[in-house]
Amino acid sequence: MKKFFERYIIKEKKGEGASAVVFSGIDVYTQKKVAMKVAHTILAKHAKFASRWQREVILLHMLQHKRVVPLFDAQLKSSERLCMIMGFAEQGDLEQRLLHGATAKEVLIWLLEVLEGLAHIHSFGVVHQDIKPDNILINDEGHVWLADFSVARTQAEMISNRQEITGTPEYYSPEQRSKIATEVGPWSDLYAWGKILEQVLQSLEFRSAEMVEIVEGCLALDPKQRFQSAGEIIPLLEKALNTLPRNIQSRKFYLRSKPRSVQVLRE
Repeated sequence: MKKFFERYIIKEKKGEGASAVVFSGIDVYTQKKVAMKVAHTILAKHAKFASRWQREVILLHMLQHKRVVPLFDAQLKSSERLCMIMGFAEQGDLEQRLLHGATAKEVLIWLLEVLEGLAHIHSFGVVHQDIKPDNILINDEGHVWLADFSVARTQAEMISNRQEITGTPEYYSPEQRSKIATEVGPWSDLYAWGKILEQVLQSLEFRSAEMVEIVEGCLALDPKQRFQSAGEIIPLLEKALNTLPRNIQSRKFYLRSKPRSVQVLRE
């Protein structure tokens, strides 16, 4: 581990979750700024957790895409502190951006890019299971990266073990909440995505026919009544963006405290 950290210098703490802490860091060889996700020491000692950590590394490597946070390096020795070296999101996550202000057009473009990322990971049979604003990163070019694949699973894995069905309660689909393994799929991620869009549209007080169709098609209680793929939604959202009135496009958003909702800051 010492040799591993000779290459990467930890700088600032950026966030902390139940399983890991995220720092900004520097790659000494390239001088590139990176994100360093370091597992809590007590967890790294458990073989089951170390196996899950390795699985996330494998998934990130397999799912390489412009809309998925890039993985550069990893430390996988269970006897050491587990670490992942990933792309650094200069503009933070979607929750932070909404907290500090973003226009309606920016938010809808980011949500369109999230759909591109979901279409990609779903093509590998992977369900993210934890789509929410703080798992949507905005990179230095202003584009989206999907992040945190710690609970991402294939449908087959969830059917064989219902304990693999998880996520964030605020964005659970009905089938995730009930742990109905045979009903969890790409449409479950689209439900969570639809919840974010619904929050945005509630604040806008504006809905085109396409937007209504999208929200209803994402949030249906019966998964069979939802959109089955992100690709079905993309042309509808593109049309909604192209016809969005200019006065709506320029409205700024900020994110209130929990329960999460989005409000418009009218200028």
